[in-house]
Amino acid sequence: MNEILQVLDKLTLSQTPFEDCFQCLDSKVIKKKYSRGEVIISEFEEGRGVFFIHSGLVKLTKLDKNGKELIVSLKTRGDIIAESGLFNKREYLYTNTATMIHEGEILYINTSLFEAELKACPLLTEKVIQNMGEQIEEFSTRLFERAYLDIYSNLLITIEKLSKKFGRRLNNKIYIDLPISVYDLSLLVGATRESTSRALSKLKSTHLIELKEKRIIILDWNKFSSLL
Repeated sequence: MNEILQVLDKLTLSQTPFEDCFQCLDSKVIKKKYSRGEVIISEFEEGRGVFFIHSGLVKLTKLDKNGKELIVSLKTRGDIIAESGLFNKREYLYTNTATMIHEGEILYINTSLFEAELKACPLLTEKVIQNMGEQIEEFSTRLFERAYLDIYSNLLITIEKLSKKFGRRLNNKIYIDLPISVYDLSLLVGATRESTSRALSKLKSTHLIELKEKRIIILDWNKFSSLL
């Protein structure tokens, strides 16, 4: 099966196979390895293509008017990057900066080639629309949380989201398999590092979470989830 189809299998909405999709694109898909900290695309760069995460972990960030970096989202295998430029008839810049957090491989395809395939394959279009819908919902929710929730509540919700995407449950504990620093958490929460550190200390003092080698462990999921 084509590598992009293997990645997109995560987004499957129906049982119909994709054998008819990407028939002519195998030779046009570029696969590249990225190291930790390497920038894949920049929000100041002219958009030219669509990216699929084959492996690794990617953070999408954006600079505010004061030049402060905000983490918009964390993406992993099966997620699409830069799909907002599809069917844009004018020149455009990428919406976010994408940076590799864990080393991995990214698949790239030129926008016009991908658009042609979307027109020929409705099921593939269905998957991309699903991905874009999830992205919009995630952005809207994050804006609400940053605007109306206090830092402690925002931190609780952020950790819960990380547990759903990267968590591994063992009895009543959740091990979040994602090395993340206090600074990274502050970017996700949208607060200063100091404020996030205080909220994190408060959460640790209640024996609900533990930080071990930059990984978060939720010690009592039932008690933790009751606070949400």
